[in-house]
Amino acid sequence: MLTGTPISPAGAAPGPAPTLSLAPDDLLPWRDELLDAGSVIDRARHLGLVDGTVAGAALVRAKYRIGESLRVAWRLDRVPGPPLLLSVRSYARGTGPATLGPPAGPDGRRRGAGDPDWRAGWWIFPHDRRLRLASRVMAADRGLAARLDLSGWVGSDVAEYAPERSLTVRAVGADGSPVAYVKCYAPGTFDTDRLAGRYELVNRWFARRPGLTTPEVLGSAPDLLALEALAGTPWSADSAGAAGHHLHQMGQAIAHLHDLPVAATTGLCRPFTRLRADRIAGSAELVARARPDVGPAVAALARRLTVRPAAGEVVLLHGDCHPGNTLLGPDPAAISLIDLDQSGIGEPACDIASMLARIQLGALVGEHDRDRATGLSEAFLEGYRQRRHLPASPQIRWYLAATLLVERAIRAVNRLHAGGLAKLPAIVDLAAAVLDGGLFTDQQLERRP
Repeated sequence: MLTGTPISPAGAAPGPAPTLSLAPDDLLPWRDELLDAGSVIDRARHLGLVDGTVAGAALVRAKYRIGESLRVAWRLDRVPGPPLLLSVRSYARGTGPATLGPPAGPDGRRRGAGDPDWRAGWWIFPHDRRLRLASRVMAADRGLAARLDLSGWVGSDVAEYAPERSLTVRAVGADGSPVAYVKCYAPGTFDTDRLAGRYELVNRWFARRPGLTTPEVLGSAPDLLALEALAGTPWSADSAGAAGHHLHQMGQAIAHLHDLPVAATTGLCRPFTRLRADRIAGSAELVARARPDVGPAVAALARRLTVRPAAGEVVLLHGDCHPGNTLLGPDPAAISLIDLDQSGIGEPACDIASMLARIQLGALVGEHDRDRATGLSEAFLEGYRQRRHLPASPQIRWYLAATLLVERAIRAVNRLHAGGLAKLPAIVDLAAAVLDGGLFTDQQLERRP
């Protein structure tokens, strides 16, 4: 059974399904029903997956490929009883496997159901179409515990779940305290030996600076990784002063990561490809398909982004640079960087732009106002500058504009983020304004303090 509370990729609690402002998808005509709580509850009842009273439903995660597929995870709150987590994979008309749902378990209990009307397979967590080890991870299987050298592991709480891709659990001991975080990956998703090597490399590098840490690797096996459960305070935007200090410390941590000698990463890291020319063009095309109203603007933006600034140095990138991937220690100068899964080799402006884009998106969707976004951005940039020079201003501007498209605009579409979908025109306009020299002054982007 599911214990703990699933959380979204951005670290927010599960919420209602997005109010869609997308073009119809004729190949996935049931898309909107799979994103509607009432329709999902009714369908789950029809398929015999839930009975009794359902007090509410929350969309935990979504991954949408226009005209191809939709993956969603829904939490259904039952009364009485624990919550039920359902993952659904729906295929476009005329595609998908012959058998849509999972087989019954050895004990005859249902693991899910096939749904030919919606071209979907429904799975009852911890069963998953591709995460074959998820059930054993949730059960704190002794065999897995031995392979990962976690003798005190007796239970699991869900920290993050991406259907068919990954599951992260808080592995707890007999007293309920965490003994590790265990990551379970779909086969072929990650080379866990290489990923473990990256964590170990960064951990050794961070040991050179007191107060800066990343989780130690406790054990690894194919498709499994056990990481140290670090103490610390997660990011919170509630307090202006604390948030600014947090981002200042994060800026220093990212700068120190960028100082790691690239030669030491040989065999452990691949090039960071998210902002390649083909990815930019593909993102623009998908955004235009999803929202034809922004098609001309996004096409113009993509054309402008074909003119790249001169290449600069390459460094080890975090690859998923946002405040949720840090823990602030009890010492004001201490901070931990977590989640190196997407790390790779690229220009430092990639990480810097990713952080700035996340802050600016927060201002667009109402998490904070424009002045607050400016203050948070300056805190991060100042922290970075205290460790190393910023990239040149044209590089930061180009990477920020590209990131607003390839990370923020496209994720609003394929992860069905309601706030981002509502603000897609503003995201595209902001990216164009950045290329025109707006948003930040040259003084704010000075290489030196």
